[in-house]
Amino acid sequence: MPAFLALPSYETALDVLFDRLPRISFDAITSAADIGALEIGTSTILLFTSVVWIMSYQVGLFLNLKYSKIGIAKRLSMHLQTLFLCPIIGLVETFPAFWATVEYYFKKSKSEQKTPVYDFYVVSK
Repeated sequence: MPAFLALPSYETALDVLFDRLPRISFDAITSAADIGALEIGTSTILLFTSVVWIMSYQVGLFLNLKYSKIGIAKRLSMHLQTLFLCPIIGLVETFPAFWATVEYYFKKSKSEQKTPVYDFYVVSK
């Protein structure tokens, strides 16, 4: 049985529990004030690409629903669904490319023969 459950009162159990927790260091908070230009630049680029990524789904849905006869409430619910499911949609749509890369790598390392390349060419008639 844990020590704090065997104690007679609730207050002493909390005291024992809080004594065992690590102390909070405020050094991390003060060091966060010393953010350099590299961190600001990186976070700005990541924020911009994330907004463009999310908005691409929203614009696509808007253009698909532009001439449909769906009510405004249903459209709004579809946009909210797309917004919340955006990470899952991104994983689903990028999985085939990821799997093809993994498959190519293991097929290439298994067989020492050249992987056939299927080029596209124009057939003249």
